[in-house]
This record gives sequence, structure tokens and C-alpha cells, in this order.
Amino acid sequence: MAAEHKLFKQQQRVGREDGRDPVSTNPMPSTNAHRSNAVDYDTVYTNAKAGMEEVDQEKVKQVVYEMSKDSAYFENESRKNVATEKRIERMKEKLRGLTAKQLSQAAVLVQEQDIVYLESLRNLTRVWCHIDMDAFYASVEQILDPSLAGVPFAVGSKSMISTASYTARKFGVRSAMPGFIAESLCPHIRFVKPKFEQYKRFSMITRGIFAKFDPDFEAQSLDEASMDVTDYIRIHGLSTEACATEIREAVCEATGGLTCSVGVAPNKMLAKICSDLNKPDGQYILESNRETILDFMRKLPCRKIPGIGRVTEKLLQKSLGIETCGDLIENAAKVSLLFSKTSYEFFMRSALGIASYTHKEHEEGSLGRKGISCERTFKPTDNADILEAKLLDIAGVLAQDMDAESLRGKTLTLKIKLSNFLVKTRCLTLDEYICTKEKIFARGRELLRSELPAEIRLMGLRMSNFQEELQRDRGQLGLESYFRESDEKEPKKVEKKSRSVKDVREMAEWECPACTFRNCGTERWCEMCMTSRISGRRLQDPAVEHRYNQKKKNKMHKKMM
Repeated sequence: MAAEHKLFKQQQRVGREDGRDPVSTNPMPSTNAHRSNAVDYDTVYTNAKAGMEEVDQEKVKQVVYEMSKDSAYFENESRKNVATEKRIERMKEKLRGLTAKQLSQAAVLVQEQDIVYLESLRNLTRVWCHIDMDAFYASVEQILDPSLAGVPFAVGSKSMISTASYTARKFGVRSAMPGFIAESLCPHIRFVKPKFEQYKRFSMITRGIFAKFDPDFEAQSLDEASMDVTDYIRIHGLSTEACATEIREAVCEATGGLTCSVGVAPNKMLAKICSDLNKPDGQYILESNRETILDFMRKLPCRKIPGIGRVTEKLLQKSLGIETCGDLIENAAKVSLLFSKTSYEFFMRSALGIASYTHKEHEEGSLGRKGISCERTFKPTDNADILEAKLLDIAGVLAQDMDAESLRGKTLTLKIKLSNFLVKTRCLTLDEYICTKEKIFARGRELLRSELPAEIRLMGLRMSNFQEELQRDRGQLGLESYFRESDEKEPKKVEKKSRSVKDVREMAEWECPACTFRNCGTERWCEMCMTSRISGRRLQDPAVEHRYNQKKKNKMHKKMM
């Protein structure tokens, strides 16, 4: 927390130098240039959540900009914005280079193959509910301490906020915001220390309710879950509206006053989107009708799609002028030529409102999880003893979580975030499957020591590459579950190629899937042929082509010698 106070003092000094009032709780006047920069400043802190519809976003951006412009976080965000702008310029340049023939051919493929294939996957026979608890942590705190009702408060501290009450959100305060910025937006805000055991207790109560509607419900987190209520509705003769109301009332009664918002739709993704439309304590029903769904998606902003964040939103907006899912469909030909095959298919499925409509089923001999992780944020430090002590705690929590699901892993990944907000990951594939705190810590310490000395503010461990002996119970799901089709549905007309790529590779080096050249683990593109490590696609560039051919000749010449 000392770092945040140091930043705040620094801001006070800057305020006195340029004539601004460092004590005022209102957004401080600034030059037109500063106002322009603030308007363009877009971070997670400035994104609106439920309950912030009436907030003056320009005022919030101004305060956030002024409070963070000299910080390491600001510098890191600036670096990322520069990288995004360069990517946008490359996409625009590529778009200008596309010929009318290329666009025409792509448009034909979109209409005659891709959309036809995706429409063959649409299913409207199921009814899914997505439940999202309203400001969960804050609402639990309010039940535990009724005096918080109507008071702007946040769960967390001046360092970071986990959740903000709806009263606090009216001032622009939101989750994942530093508390000292929240104080500037709302001077009389109160901070409440988190009580995670209580949150888990209330979460178990809600899950008991969910199980009555769907014994196989899928919990995404403590405050979110998806349920297939098709059978419940049929057995009890209910309408979708009545079922959603019954869920909300049951949760409120069982928890002593907690509210939730419910979305009802034919698949998981649509239900999740709908759950955010009438918050708090509301419900939204999307009819199981193709035309209704297409009309709903046509007007929906792309950012509402799970998996599309502010960077992807910016890429679509500035390179192609795409704002809504309807724009995505209209520009599908261009999208198919500018983005990877995986991204293009994701965009198209989302824009058409097509997603998974069945529970996640595990294939025989496979595990439900691809990985399990634990991470912690703390005051930046470069003290090796302190860092190793924190690593030991993280290893202990990870070992407990693995033991609860009978998991043994072989690949361990260390994630660290430096004091300048740069993120690094280091990976190690072991000779044996491990699950104990001692072994996880010992191997994690090897990875950590290879990065020291460094000033670190966040650290985490992830275990993957599990031993395929036992299947775990259904638990938290990844984003891909929203877009997984049922095995009963066979692809039509278009044959989809799949690539087998390991989820995690040794960070020391990796072998290019195209030319087999071994690259440094930090490189995303093959140094020899510019093939992407992730997608396997190759960057088309005459200069790169020439360099690749020349290196290939040199390699062959050395072999002959």
C-alpha cells in the first residue's frame, strides 16, 4: 500500500506545481491536452459495470488518468496501447492490399460454406439459465452488517478493490480498481476487509439451490453458474419466465436476502449475455427462435461477447469499423482475411449466437481440466526470502486444490508480474507426476531463482499435463466450453482441420511446426520462417520468404559438408 500512497503524494506535488487543487475531491481542472489524453485513456478501471449506467464516464476517465499517469501501471498500459496501435496499422495496411477478387472469393466462401456449416450446428431445443449473483462479496457483507445498507463501500483496501457496492458504483467505483483511486472518486467510501470463508459458505447455499433445478449445473466461480433447466421446466409445467423467477426467489429466501440476475436462452453463451442485461435482481428471456436470436445479436455490441475484451474490441473498431455483431457478419469476408482461422470462426459463431447447448462431457480416459492454478498479488519486493515464502504459500494452496480433485501434474508454470507490470512466465516439464506441496515448491523455486533478482508484485503457479487415470467432477469451466458442440452433431459440408499442439512447451526453446527450427522460448514467431508458435500460420512477407530460403540453403550446405 506504500507504493500507492507514494504515487498519491507525487500527484499532490504535481498538482501544486501546475496550479491544481491537490485536496479537492472533484475531478481536477487540467489543460485541454490533458483532457484529450484522459478521454482517450481506456483501462479496466474505466469500463462500466452494472449499476454504473448514470456515471459520467469522462469524469471517471479524467480522475483515473490524473491519479495514474506517472505510475508504472500507466507506463505499461501505454506500452500495450502502442503495440495495439501498431497492430491496427498493420491490419489496415493488409486491408488496403486486398484485391477485389480476394474479397469476392472470401465473401462466397463465407455465404456458401462457413455460415451454412455454422447454421448446421444451431440447436434450439434446450433451455439454459445463467445465474450471476449481484455484487456478491458486497452483498454478503451487507447481510453480515446491515448498517452498510445505502452506504458506499467496497470489499478490499486502498491497494485494490474486489467488489464495490451498487451505491459506490454510482460514483464510478468498480471492482479491480485501486482503493486510492476509489477514494478520489468517492471521498466518503468505506473499505471492508474480505471474508472469503463467508463468501464460500453463501456460495454453497446458492449451489444447493441450483442443484434442485439441474443436478449437473456448471459453476464458473463462486457467484456464477449455468444450468440446463429443460427437464425441470417440462416436469413442472413451467414457462421460462416462471422458472427464472423461481430461481431468483429461492436464492433470495435461502440466503437471507442475496439477489441474483438470470439470463435464459437456448445455449450457454446467450444465457450468460442475457444475465447481464437486467442487473441487478432482474431477468431476461431470449426466445428460442432463430430470427429472434439473429435480430438480438445484430444489435449487440461485440464487447458483450464473452472472450472479446477491450483490445479485440479496439482492433475490430479501428481496423474495420466494427461495433456490433451485425457489423461482424457484414464484414465477415474481411475478417476472414485479416484474422486467424481460429479467431474468425470464434467471431462468426458468436455473431450468429451459436454456442454449446450441452453439458461438458469428458471423453473416456481424459480429465475435465487442462490446468489448475493459484496466484497472489502483494506489495512489490525484491527480497528473495520473502518471495520464496510467498511461493511456499502458493504451492500449499495449489497442492490442496489438486488433492481435492485427485490430480497429479507433470508440467509446472511460474507466472510473475514485475513492479513495472511486465508479466513473465516460465515453464518446466518434469520427469514424474507430482501433487505435494514440497515437490511443487521445490520445482517452482528453481524457476523463480532463474528470474532473480527482480522486484515482483504478483506470483502464481499453474499445474497442467495431468496423469490420465482419474476423472474429476465437473467444476469451473474455461471459455472454450461456450463454443463446444455436442458430439452428436456431425460437421456438414466443410471439413474442419484440427492441429495437435501441446498446451505447454519448455520455455527454454520450441520447435517450429513448419520448418522444425528450434527457437528461444520467449519468441512468438519462428526466427527462420516466421510461423506463429500459437496458430501455426506463417507471416506472408517477400523479405521473410527470401530469408527463409537463404537460411534453408545454408542449412543444406552445412549438412553436405
